[in-house]
Amino acid sequence: MRIHFVRHCRPLKSSKFQAKLWPLDPLVSLDETRLKHQLHALTFDRIVSSEEHKAIETAGRLFGHGGFLAIDPHFNELQRGPFIEAYDEQVQAVFRDPAVSIADWEPAETCLQRCLTGLKGLMDRKLSLICVVGHGLQGALLRAQALGEPYAEHSAWKSIRMPDRMIVEMTADRSLSLIEDFSGIAMRN
Repeated sequence: MRIHFVRHCRPLKSSKFQAKLWPLDPLVSLDETRLKHQLHALTFDRIVSSEEHKAIETAGRLFGHGGFLAIDPHFNELQRGPFIEAYDEQVQAVFRDPAVSIADWEPAETCLQRCLTGLKGLMDRKLSLICVVGHGLQGALLRAQALGEPYAEHSAWKSIRMPDRMIVEMTADRSLSLIEDFSGIAMRN
């Protein structure tokens, strides 16, 4: 099964709200326009989004607001507590020690396993081409898994654009391989 994993568009960040409630920036970026064009050239068996507002709204902006979108909590972002100023440092700590909950954040390994469970469920439906609209932390974890790396790199996560896309393949044995990296990371290398 081929998976186009899309990180959501740029949100309007606010310390007044939890990140899962942030609306998208109303300005359309060049990255969004380019990605929309690339995705419209494909016919997906299923388009799935996390439950978070910014992912659902990104799917709407990229594919239209029809009733075709499946919402699946397996693709929710790594669960975080209230807004913190030292966000980058927290992400580094979570990536460095993926089995541990740090400062009430969900362990990175738990987030990755939730995503993999969702992908395996889609594969069990005999789908061949899907699009998952999700989030950067989960995307970085999935990327590391596809590359066989022990943990996600903070610098790779920082390079993923909003929006951005990577393509991975899930084989019959449920292993992942990276087909095409996020464009922000590919341009960095």
